[in-house]
Amino acid sequence: MEIFDIQIMLKDGSLAPYQVQNERGSDLYKVFEQEKHVATFAASRDGSWNLNENPENINEDLEHRLINQLNGLRY
Repeated sequence: MEIFDIQIMLKDGSLAPYQVQNERGSDLYKVFEQEKHVATFAASRDGSWNLNENPENINEDLEHRLINQLNGLRY
């Protein structure tokens, strides 16, 4: 399991820490905020991301901000 710590700049300019977990070779990236699973994204072969699970009902703005950070984690 690979674990990445990321910071997301929120609309108000503050930074929020998140953790991303990914099994090597898997296209699923699980996002956690303070150990709470907030979302799972699936990486597509065309470079796009799909919100696969949204247990904390993140809004579209946060979804896009997370995707921007996930782009840097992709191999």
